[in-house]
Amino acid sequence: MRAAAIPDNEAERLAALRSCGVLDSEPEPTFDEITGLASQLCDVPMALVSLVDANRQWFKSKVGLAVDETPRDLAFCAHAVVSGVTLVVPDALADDRFADNPLVTREPSIRFYAGVPLVLDGGLVAGTLCVLDRVPREISAAQLGALGMLAKQVTNELRLRRRLAAAQARAREGAAALAEPPEVTTMRARLTIDGVVVGRYRIDRLLGAGGMGVVVAGEDLKAGGRVAIKFLLREELQLPDGRERFVREARALLRVASEHVVRVLDVGNLANGAPFIVMEHLAGEDLRAWLRVCGCCDADTAIDLMAQACDAVASAHACGVVHRDLKPANMFLARREDGSEVLKVLDFGVSKFQGARGELTLTGADTVIGSAYYMAPEQMQGGRDIDGRADLWSLGAILYELLAGQRPFEGATMAELCTAVLLTPHVPLAERRHGLSASLCAVVDRCLSKDRAGRFASARELQAALAACR
Repeated sequence: MRAAAIPDNEAERLAALRSCGVLDSEPEPTFDEITGLASQLCDVPMALVSLVDANRQWFKSKVGLAVDETPRDLAFCAHAVVSGVTLVVPDALADDRFADNPLVTREPSIRFYAGVPLVLDGGLVAGTLCVLDRVPREISAAQLGALGMLAKQVTNELRLRRRLAAAQARAREGAAALAEPPEVTTMRARLTIDGVVVGRYRIDRLLGAGGMGVVVAGEDLKAGGRVAIKFLLREELQLPDGRERFVREARALLRVASEHVVRVLDVGNLANGAPFIVMEHLAGEDLRAWLRVCGCCDADTAIDLMAQACDAVASAHACGVVHRDLKPANMFLARREDGSEVLKVLDFGVSKFQGARGELTLTGADTVIGSAYYMAPEQMQGGRDIDGRADLWSLGAILYELLAGQRPFEGATMAELCTAVLLTPHVPLAERRHGLSASLCAVVDRCLSKDRAGRFASARELQAALAACR
């Protein structure tokens, strides 16, 4: 038997693992549902969320295994922690690393193992999501892909726990959530914060908050008029790529010229380097709020809204920008001065640049970006080769919801939702709502092709297909 080596970054890795706050905690449905699904999808009797501590591997969740932990030097998972890549052992007795391992020669008599690393921020591996069997076997590419997807859900949950623990610690210390030092420097002027007044921008009220930042309404005291200002949250500023994601949103918005993309008026950095964005102020409501009231809409309205969204997406794609997080909450129905409405696409914070050196996505290959209800299968699997067709899937999912009054994929848990998106065909739109034209239903179904080669080639092509359905 060969015990796994100790990673070079072991002290940092252990600190990251322990900062998640899950070691020795009680079982939780969030994790148990994932291991149960992993066991079913891979058709094996055992599945584990294994976290590799200093001298042990401890199981946050387990299926088919009685013990809560084992010594680290016996752990298959410890090998995956060192390599940082998926480990598959078809027959442990035929592998000299494990042939005389007590976990193989005695209970639980492991013969097959497949484990996907759980990679936290900074590339630090906390453990694995793994499946095991008592007989030798192979794992199919589809099963391994599904296991990888489920591992990403575990990783996302651990990252959220780590962020929450850090935020709670800062709250106990009385730290402010918003990074606002006394002085602000923008690309156009030097500004000073004075209570609710930020130099030329008088802040009125909070418009919204998300995982990355907060948006406030304000007045431009120099140029006149209403503005919206987006600030980066302190916890995001302290993440390895938090600042870069925020700056990327500003760059994306500055690149894209479309009536249907929110307009940037100013960008700047606080004295500590934290960025902020000043944008046009929009009066109206987002599509999510609109759907809550209306439920669904007629075909002509849905086509018109999605045609406007296609214009924004096509303009972004022409600049090499893939949005990657299109959803009703990121589409705003703004009222013009004459009372008419125009759709604006918001929030390019997780966008990806293509076609230029040094402007690839800042997220790693194992990071899932976007909102799962509207996320394309290839995006859900966390690959780097995401292109504009992922946005077309999202537009199709939104169009489906506008017409059917419900989303094309649902799930009681994140694991169930991801399984539905990856493996289950959507209910055809024609079955959800009768009376729609066959051509419009075909457009939606084509957008939701799990194979992206089956979707429209571009947003302009989708826009033209929608126009033909009027």
